[in-house]
Amino acid sequence: MIARTGRLAILALLVTGVAGCLLPGAPREPAPIPTETEARALLNAAVAAAQRGDFGALCALGDANCPFILDESGRDRVPPRPPIVAGTWVLPAEGQSDGGLVLQVCGRDADDRPYATEILVFNAERRLLAISPVYWSGMRVPTSSTVGGNDPLEFEGCP
Repeated sequence: MIARTGRLAILALLVTGVAGCLLPGAPREPAPIPTETEARALLNAAVAAAQRGDFGALCALGDANCPFILDESGRDRVPPRPPIVAGTWVLPAEGQSDGGLVLQVCGRDADDRPYATEILVFNAERRLLAISPVYWSGMRVPTSSTVGGNDPLEFEGCP
């Protein structure tokens, strides 16, 4: 099992590589930041896939590390109800990263344990993807100013 610190390190590497493979020095326009409506639609698709047990479809909405995060978070812990979207924030484009919209979600998993997760939704080659679509994982989107990176997330209005 990957320790929480390891999960955050993996996520940090993923966030810095959101832009994908680019030619060094090639000028480019950053992809547009998804709207909240678009990000919520991706979240709704993730919830539907997870609740029907279609983990292939769930991970198709995310990055290559989704199966590992899913295994650690527990396929048997899929929340019975959709998450609450407690807030959003924009991760600005910086360097090779196009940034994206972060959804702050929370709820209770199948074991009735509370969770709070940040999901980065970004544009990748004409489609939206998420880091990480496993919305009950407890992952956070690290930033250069992230303090308490291993502390559990807490959002106002969450169970």
